[in-house]
Amino acid sequence: MLIKIKVIFGSGEPSIHEGTLVVHTTEKPERGMANRDVIIQVAKFYGVNQTSVNIIRGHKSRRKVLQVAETKGKSLQSEK
Repeated sequence: MLIKIKVIFGSGEPSIHEGTLVVHTTEKPERGMANRDVIIQVAKFYGVNQTSVNIIRGHKSRRKVLQVAETKGKSLQSEK
């Protein structure tokens, strides 16, 4: 499943607004630290392993497209 996310720097919980997952990170956008935190949060949000989440587009942007692979026995549903 492909999902669009928007990254906001600061504290807060991941949430979905207008079809876009909003992820807050306190990590600096240096050496991939913020991207790593985003992957951890998205994996936790959808209940999948971190290895099931990949950044497809937007590695250096606040707007990203991620691919979340479904795992055995779990189905992903977009919450609105």
